[in-house]
Amino acid sequence: MSESGTQGLFGGLFGRGAAGVGDRDWLQAMLDTEAALARALERAGLADAGAGAAVTAAAQADEFDAAGLGQQATLTGNPVPALVRALSNGVPTGAREAVHRGATSQDIIDTALMLLARRALEVIDADLAAAAEQAAALADAHRETVMAGRTLLQQAVPVTFGLVAAGWLTALDAARRELQETMAFAHQQQVGIQIDAHGLAPRLARERGDGRARGKDTGVQDQYVEATEGSNCLIQRRRHGGVIRQIALHPEIILALVQIDDAG
Repeated sequence: MSESGTQGLFGGLFGRGAAGVGDRDWLQAMLDTEAALARALERAGLADAGAGAAVTAAAQADEFDAAGLGQQATLTGNPVPALVRALSNGVPTGAREAVHRGATSQDIIDTALMLLARRALEVIDADLAAAAEQAAALADAHRETVMAGRTLLQQAVPVTFGLVAAGWLTALDAARRELQETMAFAHQQQVGIQIDAHGLAPRLARERGDGRARGKDTGVQDQYVEATEGSNCLIQRRRHGGVIRQIALHPEIILALVQIDDAG
C-alpha cells in the first residue's frame, strides 16, 4: 500500500482497518507530535495562552505539500526542518515560539512512528479479538469432530478439530495479552524534552523571576507524554516489533478467522 486506503497486491492481506503508513499518515503523525508539544509547553507555562490551540489548528496534513517537504528533506536528511518552517509560517506570530521548541528532528520522527504503531496495534488487537472469538466458537462446535493428527506433517493419532481450534485460541489469547501489555506500556519516555537545549529555560526563569522553567523540565515532559498518549518511547518500539513478529507467524489462520467473523 502506497497510501492509506489504496488496494495493491497485498492490500487485502495487510490493508485492514484504518491504520495507514503512507505519506499523509506520516505527515499527520509528525504534525500531531508538534501540536502535542505546543500544548504541553502552554500547559507548563512556557508558551503564550492559546499557542497550543493555534498550533493544533494549523497542524492538518491536508494543508501541507508532502512532496515539497520531501524535496527539501534532501538538504537536511529528514523532512522535519522543512515541516517546522511551514508549520511556523501557518500560525499566528505569538504562537510560533511554541513550534518545535526544545525538540529535535529525531524526537518528532520517533514519536510519530510510535503514534502510527499505536494506531496500527489497535487495529491488530481488534482483528485478534475477532479471530479469538471465532476460534472459540469452532472449538466448541467441533469438540467431537475427529480428524487426523499431524506430527511434522506426518499423520499421527486422531484428534478433534475442536482441539486444534482450541490451540489457535490459546495462541491468539496469549498474543492479545502481550499486545495489550505493549499498548499499556505507555509512559516510558524515549524523548527527554530538552527545554534548555538553547539556553531557553534559564532565560525564561530570569524573565519570570521564578523557577518554573528548568532544564529538561519534568512538567513539560509529563504533559508531552500525556498529549502524545505516551507514544514517544523507544522501548515501546522494540516491544511492538517482538509482539508483531509473534503474531505474524501464522497470518493465514488469523486472516481466515477474521474473514469468518466478517462474513458472520
